[in-house]
Amino acid sequence: MTLLPLGMEGLYWMSASTRIVGGMFFGCLGAVAFARWLDTGRWYWLAAYLPLQLLPFGFYEQSAVLSMTLVLGLALLELPRRKWRCLGALWAPAAMVLYFAFLSFMASKNPFVSRSELVLPDSPYYWDVFLPQVLGQIKKAFLEGGLLTLGKGFIRGIQILLSHGLWLWLAVMAAGCAGFGYLAWKEDSRKSDRTAVGIRLLAWLVGILLAVAPVTPFLILGNPWFSLRGTVTSFVGIALVADTVAELIFCRWRRVLPWAAAAFALVCSIACLSELSDYRDTYQTDQKIAHAVLSTLKEDQVAGETKVGILNLKSSYLPDQNFYYHEHIHGCTESSWAFSGLITAVGGLGLPSVTPLPTTPMYQQWNYESNRPDRFDLLYYYDGEQLIPAQLEVTGEKSYRVTDRQGNLLGTIWEENGNGYFQPAA
Repeated sequence: MTLLPLGMEGLYWMSASTRIVGGMFFGCLGAVAFARWLDTGRWYWLAAYLPLQLLPFGFYEQSAVLSMTLVLGLALLELPRRKWRCLGALWAPAAMVLYFAFLSFMASKNPFVSRSELVLPDSPYYWDVFLPQVLGQIKKAFLEGGLLTLGKGFIRGIQILLSHGLWLWLAVMAAGCAGFGYLAWKEDSRKSDRTAVGIRLLAWLVGILLAVAPVTPFLILGNPWFSLRGTVTSFVGIALVADTVAELIFCRWRRVLPWAAAAFALVCSIACLSELSDYRDTYQTDQKIAHAVLSTLKEDQVAGETKVGILNLKSSYLPDQNFYYHEHIHGCTESSWAFSGLITAVGGLGLPSVTPLPTTPMYQQWNYESNRPDRFDLLYYYDGEQLIPAQLEVTGEKSYRVTDRQGNLLGTIWEENGNGYFQPAA
């Protein structure tokens, strides 16, 4: 869960992990409380379960679906023995109804409305466009993302390890993985080597359900955008499936599995090293650009109400990374809201509004009004080191030459099919 490199975005990137980790924590805690209620029948476990089951909806829909699946699954398994206690599982779908009712109530007041827009399978658009697009993203994230962050990530992690001489780090990680492998081996040696095939099959089916259920919200949510962080809540089910399949394949060599898991954990740790390195480099680039912007604004004495646009910023400055997909390891230079947060975090409040203007495309139809170049009071061009004051020369309808104050060409802007583009001068 914590070492698989595919989960780096969802578990360690703060913009995502604050929602995913918190939601999974309360969701799984609610499932544990419900299990204790089923086992003991004590009222305080039911009282703890009720709010805990509701809390995951405040973080991420996927975490809530995972928690609901756990609770309903527990209730079905215990139904023959705990009929009346299992009725508590009905609170899980009721909590979901309350959540969507809350979104509907808040829709007219804030951006929560985007989380309640649904696309239902009642039109050709859903089956011909929407569903294939979502399923394609899910497949790409899990399969291609999982293989590249692990395989290519391991190779790049080895290169980083050798180039930086991280031998102490490697020794500590290897010792830690070996220690956990030994503990798992000791625990496994106390168990019987024989597990009923029916139990293994049930575990396999439950694992598939727990892996699939958390991604089902994306099959109806109006915004068909599945990021790498969306894979994390399925790790519980994937792990159960992998564990069950491994035991079936290596049943005669079962005691080798803890050591194989320890070796796999070390491979994952080395692969995560490359992911972490990319995040660190992106952070340092963000800081460099933020300080360049703040220094220029201070030097030019730009007033707080001035609208500033910065041309030639990129969403990522990494020369290479394990998996190029959506916004994976993109910097704060990708969007105006992220860049505003960066500038505020580094320079404080009361600063001018600063909008990053990328190259391809500089704007699309949905953000034309906020990114069109002629709306800014000041324009700057970022050359990779510093900001150069820029000015526009109209050359046609929605097309411009961008020059510095001496008239030297910095680039050109034009529009095609509603999208704006900026081409830096050679």
